[in-house]
Amino acid sequence: MIGNVAIIFAGGAGKRLRHDELPKQFRTAGGKPVIIHTLEHFQEHPAIDAIYVSCLEGWQEQLVGLVEDYEIDKVCDITHAGVTAMESIFYALRAAARDWEPESLAFIHDAVRPVLEPGQLSRLLVMARERGNAVSCSRATETCLVSRDGELAELIPDRNHIFMAQAPQVFALGHLLNAHEELHAVNPSYAGVVDCATLMKNRGDEIHLCVGGYGNLKLTYPQDLAYFPGLLESRE
Repeated sequence: MIGNVAIIFAGGAGKRLRHDELPKQFRTAGGKPVIIHTLEHFQEHPAIDAIYVSCLEGWQEQLVGLVEDYEIDKVCDITHAGVTAMESIFYALRAAARDWEPESLAFIHDAVRPVLEPGQLSRLLVMARERGNAVSCSRATETCLVSRDGELAELIPDRNHIFMAQAPQVFALGHLLNAHEELHAVNPSYAGVVDCATLMKNRGDEIHLCVGGYGNLKLTYPQDLAYFPGLLESRE
């Protein structure tokens, strides 16, 4: 079958969030677990046919229960996560490729990026169909400094030309999986490759920007959980 599938990577342990040992994707915010907020975007979008999740070891059973409780019936498989986010994406892509044709579109998304701008999934879908891929991003709003040692600014680029890559990132399922398989064979730690946009650009692909707003927050630090309810309210 050819369709549109969501690849959600949920393998992070949340080491930059303090207080307790609960992984950030399972923390409750805005009345429900963070990962449920994320999954519901794809569950509710009519063009998304299936969801595949790579989950932190030891938490798969917890996620199965949440998916059942919140009736996220598009979830087709919950596979184990990797050591890195990119390896987690690789495992979920392999699971999706068993059910869907290579021409299908894969929406790659962080489990801890639970607020999507209304209409963003539809805009990404249209762009990816027309151009082959689409990467969510926002314009830089502050001066960007380039420094290798973290002390001396070597370059200050024009921020009007700087865009911050986010997620979802959308690519053809087979094309993206082939790129992952080739890199994983020689660089299983994905050293130097932080996301799928980087991976595909390094292969020579043109990367198409789908510019959105500024609420597409990745929950990384403790204060992010405090911002989250306000973002939800602004979207509503």
